[in-house]
Amino acid sequence: MQDPSAEIKNLLDRIAALEGEKSRAEEKNRKLWQMSETVHIERKKIEETNVLLAAEKQKLEQEKAKLDDRVKKLWQQSMSIHQEKERINQLRMVVEEQHKSVTESIEYARIIQHSILPDENEIRHHLPGLFILYQPRDVVSGDFYWFHPMDENRALLAIADCTGHGVPGAFMSMIGNTLLNQIVKEKGITAPSAILNELDNSIRITLKQDRTENASRDGMDIAVLLIDRTDNSLHFSGANRPCWIFRGKERDFFEQKANKFAIGGWNFGEEKEFQEHHLSFQSGDQVYLSSDGYADQFGGEKGKKFMTGNMQNLLKEISLLEPDAQREELMKAHLSWRKHMPQVDDICVAGIRL
Repeated sequence: MQDPSAEIKNLLDRIAALEGEKSRAEEKNRKLWQMSETVHIERKKIEETNVLLAAEKQKLEQEKAKLDDRVKKLWQQSMSIHQEKERINQLRMVVEEQHKSVTESIEYARIIQHSILPDENEIRHHLPGLFILYQPRDVVSGDFYWFHPMDENRALLAIADCTGHGVPGAFMSMIGNTLLNQIVKEKGITAPSAILNELDNSIRITLKQDRTENASRDGMDIAVLLIDRTDNSLHFSGANRPCWIFRGKERDFFEQKANKFAIGGWNFGEEKEFQEHHLSFQSGDQVYLSSDGYADQFGGEKGKKFMTGNMQNLLKEISLLEPDAQREELMKAHLSWRKHMPQVDDICVAGIRL
């Protein structure tokens, strides 16, 4: 028979062992519960993160959709710009071709215009003391000079300033030159005042200025001078353009004024009658005819016109120089005055040493 105390001890040992197992099981269970709670918390965090990621994904997808739409629009714009660029390039080529054609035409017009101007050397054969400063504003000019030798001792010289400049002015200069040739060479009219009266009438007929309200009102200012060495006389008539004379060592100045109306243009119902002035000249007299382009040039420190008075003073200073030197000084003074400013009008100045 087993000792009861031994059984009790064994029982207590087993109870103690079970209590240890229970304690360990509870500890393990507590740790598992803690781990389960941590996992639950982490899982909740993951779920929350997934929700945020899903929202962010949706936002990114929306942004991507917008970006795709923008890229599509930019592509369409790029294609439109490319097509417009191609169209502009084609137009530019057309414009360049037209510009080239117009430039070549105007350049050819310049050659034609220069060909009808009298040769300066030929004029100097009859008027050795002559110079002409001819400076168009554009390629072609509305100013022109005209010359006709009547014989060895008599010659006609004219300086004309047509309405406008460039191509319109050049057309008028061609008309004016043609009509002067008809009046003098074909009709035999040589008195300056008669030339202007006939020229005024011819311009009106040519441009139909007395027929319709819409007719051209273009015309010209002009100075016509007949130099007669048989009796040392000058015969002058002008339409808005005078004749200037400098005489003697002191360069005394005399101005023969012109009529205050132009050739052609508006008439206002008034009859025109150009006057003729008869003057005597002395050896060494310096005579000038010009358009208004030189005096009307803007420049100087204040950007104002050069003015007629300054031009007269300049001519007085240089009037004793040789003809070519006078032309050079006039051009230098013009360039110095206008500096960076553009030329505003055609320029034509004729000087004759008698």
